[in-house]
Amino acid sequence: MWKKVILAATACALALSFVSHGLADGNSNPNPGVLPIHSNAFGKTYGEWAAEWWKWALSFPLNVNPLFDETGEFQDQGQSGQVWFLGSSVGFGEWVRECEVPAGKAIFFPITQVVFWAPEDGEAEEELRARANASMDGVTTLECTVDGVLLENLFDYRAESPAFTIPDTLLIDIGYPPGDRFPAVADGYWILLAPLSRGEHEIHFYMEITEGEFAGNSHDVTYHLTIGE
Repeated sequence: MWKKVILAATACALALSFVSHGLADGNSNPNPGVLPIHSNAFGKTYGEWAAEWWKWALSFPLNVNPLFDETGEFQDQGQSGQVWFLGSSVGFGEWVRECEVPAGKAIFFPITQVVFWAPEDGEAEEELRARANASMDGVTTLECTVDGVLLENLFDYRAESPAFTIPDTLLIDIGYPPGDRFPAVADGYWILLAPLSRGEHEIHFYMEITEGEFAGNSHDVTYHLTIGE
């Protein structure tokens, strides 16, 4: 059965074209252009954006789903608004994708994360949240480079979602029965970026889990992004 851990990566950038949303404070933020974890940008917290990312990611059938996308061709599915989501890798291993992102979009993606939901994983929010927290407590290595520059303090970018309802479009395709799934709870390490400069960017990231339910797993992901007009 499909693993619950969805590991993702994408873009962070030091050469950014800043927009006037108070996106980063270069005097206190170790990664200029990455929004601080306690920011409330575009009307949502990191945790609330995590819930929105999951609603997006599970809204598409298997054959065109961004999570199962081997090349990057489905990363533009259902995108709207000021924040552009980047799909994660599914499971563990090595992934390489190429995709285009419109200029002027903030970018939100998980470096690594997990989601658990009722009724399959438990009934109460507290139970689901405890499982999600324990899974992410087992992450021991996080790395992310943008155009060869290493981002700092990635363990500071952890956020968990409020309880939310996930769609079942993808879940039905991969063998789950249809039905309402509430509550769902996500936990993970997330990045929210100011818009990247136009042109080509290479993002590479790596993670390892050495403790807990998913101990012994890792992933290695490279994104080749083109920021368009």
